Amino acid sequence: MHWRGCSNNKNGTSRMKKIIEVSILIFLAITTLGLLAHTYLAYFDTMTPVVFHNEPFPVWEEGGNICYQCDHTRYTDVGVEVVRTFRDGIIYSTHPVSATGAPEGRYNKTICFKKPSTLLPGEYIIENELTFKVNQFATRTVISRTQSINIS
Repeated sequence: MHWRGCSNNKNGTSRMKKIIEVSILIFLAITTLGLLAHTYLAYFDTMTPVVFHNEPFPVWEEGGNICYQCDHTRYTDVGVEVVRTFRDGIIYSTHPVSATGAPEGRYNKTICFKKPSTLLPGEYIIENELTFKVNQFATRTVISRTQSINIS
């Protein structure tokens, strides 16, 4: 019994069997290429999402805010999650803050944020941990620091 249009050839294999074998090989090739691309993007693509030009950043206290001057170049337009850590003898971390993406390019910004009310007086260095989700497989983390600041 054979299907119409699927007669046996000289070797005794049906045309349908050949189609299935070729389809399986194509599927395996596409899957292998997808896994290779995933591995490259997640583990070997070393794209730096941002470069800082004036680190450690100048920092000052202004009213109830802490401000610092950040000169940087962005190489991606994706959003970023920022965790700020105040370091002296103790470590005080803030909750993560999400920021929307900005276009690629060079920026010179003054960044201000409210001084945490539970932060004790002292001399601190502020460490910013910026996490970028650069593609669906990988994130990149960049750490920047300010100059020391005396918080009263």
